[in-house]
Amino acid sequence: MNDRFDYETRDAAHTVFVPSELTVSDCEQQASRLRSWALIRDEAITGNPYLRLCGALRGEVHLPTAGEKAPHPEVGVNAADSLAGPVARVDDVPFKHLLDTVRDLEGELGTGPGIAGPAEFHPATRDSWTTGTVLWPVHAIPATREKEPVSHSAS
Repeated sequence: MNDRFDYETRDAAHTVFVPSELTVSDCEQQASRLRSWALIRDEAITGNPYLRLCGALRGEVHLPTAGEKAPHPEVGVNAADSLAGPVARVDDVPFKHLLDTVRDLEGELGTGPGIAGPAEFHPATRDSWTTGTVLWPVHAIPATREKEPVSHSAS
């Protein structure tokens, strides 16, 4: 499989999050849990949920919110902030190839702009986690902005 990546700049965002396994079903379940939390707390949702990788087996499902209501740690919902800045972007990544894509992108970014935080998987739609976009914070956008290939073998 051959993906192409580009760079862009993203805005800062406030999120609430919960831990998740790296499966479509668990990500969907945790996203639903966060939407329910926001509804109950009357917290404005400002974007679609996404997965932030915390390793090869675990992640965190994040839901962008207005940040007006603080979560209570006893319910397992936590708050975080995503900083504005440059990110590498790979579109149309099947969830089943997420870790392969991230591994290959890591090799490319480590020799270029440098990694500035954990990779994220943003599903293509609010309710379907089967395909999405990988965003990975980097220290800077390289001077050459042509799309670069990321090669990895399909499993």
